[in-house]
Amino acid sequence: MSANGKVKKPGLAGSSGDGEPDLAVFESQLITLQEQLVAVMIENQELQSKLREYDDTTSMQKLRLEIDIERKRYRELENRYSSLVTKSARDHQIYRQRTGSGTENISRPALEIAEDASKVAEKEEIENFNQRRQKFLPGAVDRMWTRLVRFSYETMDDFTEDMPGGKEEEQSDGDPLTVKTLKENINRFGIALKPYISTVKGVNNLLTWKSPSYTVLVFLIYMYTVWKGWFLPVVVIMLLARLFITYLQHHGFKIEFTYFDPGTESEKPEESLGISDKFNLVLQVARKVQNGLKGAADSLEKIKSLLTWRHQATRQLFFGLTFVFIMSCFVPSMHLLRLGGLMFGVKVFIINYFYNKYPRLQRKYDSAHKTWMSLPTDVEYQQECMKTELNKYVFVETREELDECSTEVISNQDKQFCELFSLPPAESPLSGWKGGRRCTLINKEKAFAAGFKNGKIYLTKSFVCFERKTSPSPKNIVIPLTDIVKFQKCKPYGLLPGNGMALEIVVTGNKTFVFGGILNRDEAYDHIVEIGLENMLPWATGETLSVQQEDIGASSTTLRKRNSGQKFRNFSLASEYNDSD
Repeated sequence: MSANGKVKKPGLAGSSGDGEPDLAVFESQLITLQEQLVAVMIENQELQSKLREYDDTTSMQKLRLEIDIERKRYRELENRYSSLVTKSARDHQIYRQRTGSGTENISRPALEIAEDASKVAEKEEIENFNQRRQKFLPGAVDRMWTRLVRFSYETMDDFTEDMPGGKEEEQSDGDPLTVKTLKENINRFGIALKPYISTVKGVNNLLTWKSPSYTVLVFLIYMYTVWKGWFLPVVVIMLLARLFITYLQHHGFKIEFTYFDPGTESEKPEESLGISDKFNLVLQVARKVQNGLKGAADSLEKIKSLLTWRHQATRQLFFGLTFVFIMSCFVPSMHLLRLGGLMFGVKVFIINYFYNKYPRLQRKYDSAHKTWMSLPTDVEYQQECMKTELNKYVFVETREELDECSTEVISNQDKQFCELFSLPPAESPLSGWKGGRRCTLINKEKAFAAGFKNGKIYLTKSFVCFERKTSPSPKNIVIPLTDIVKFQKCKPYGLLPGNGMALEIVVTGNKTFVFGGILNRDEAYDHIVEIGLENMLPWATGETLSVQQEDIGASSTTLRKRNSGQKFRNFSLASEYNDSD
């Protein structure tokens, strides 16, 4: 009960009548739940790794038991074999004693006699084997033949394929995800990358004239070595000097002169991370990986555009290479390399310095930078192709009207619509069609349930668009008004009451689209016909197409199919639409 007699509603702690404190509490609780979820996932990964280790230990114990059993069996067989050899040798010795060949050894113990007899028998067998081998093959030839056979078998084994299902395939996933391993790998990667980063920073400081005297000295040395043709020997001498300095440092000499920082730094004591710190660490690594992959993918796609004639820079590159080829046929290569090295030095040491210091000069005169920035990625190239293809169907009275439409500010909803269908801003939905009108695409050839596709229909100055899904998909349809052959009201099913709530559109190629369930169907029909009358289209004025015009329309449709290819990935033109689910 409050002071004015009103009863407060029960709620969470910190609520004072408005929803902002409650929202803050909910957000804090959500953050704690996310942290707990991350902790549980990490613990799950650790438990799985421990379980795998336990399975490995149990399998190793079983293997050890089997090895011990096999060892016992081997010992038993060895004892039996030794007893048999001893018995045979003893019998042989007794036989020799009875025949009178070994009377001096009768006083020896039986075991010693048996051992001596076994040794004598082994020596006799070895001598007999050597004699037989020397009869057929000499010793050197035998060794060469053995090596040749062994080499041939090893070579045949090298060219045999490995059987699938080995240990490498079982362990292809690598180690499980743990915060400790992730942190260690990040630290290792940072330490290993530091020398290269320091080298890049040193080169950047050299080219940006951080130390003018040092940059002038390096520039003069570079230009002189290129002019004399000594650039490659100087580079090799620098690498040898660097390796020699590293050799001296490895043997205890304290040498401060270096142009490749080893990147050693004092080790910091490890700090235990909390759950929120672990979660933030994972997010930071994921963000860096995402941005790094994006930049690398953009660069690779730009190079692809440069080499596949997607930009006018490819023509300049072709003519430049042609000029260099013609010059190389008449001018010695050494002179060309000398000229190219001098131009490269002036560009890197002098021109780029002014470009970096004065950005206006770079934006105005740096053609290489402007060309690189203008090269399209795959997504940008697809959007340009779609816009170029769709601009053929746009009705524009004058160039001034197009410029006014391009400079007009549109809402976010219309902007999303234009991006979805790759239309210019002038083709935003007309008044009364903002946000679209709900309808159903009806296909009578399919079953009753599978023939209905819900969505929204839009009307622009030049197109009728059907959005079946919010995400880009070929299921979305763009119908140019110029491709429409017949437009009328219809009733898809005779059992339905009333005059029906559907519109039938027939496009070139005799493809029919029936949009049913449209509220205020008559108003929508009149509005579409009005747009057709403004552009004097035959299906709106009531004029019939001649056979020659129909043939021209069919041939133009076939030509557009050949030219478009796979340009339309987030929608389909009406003449190319294929409703195959």
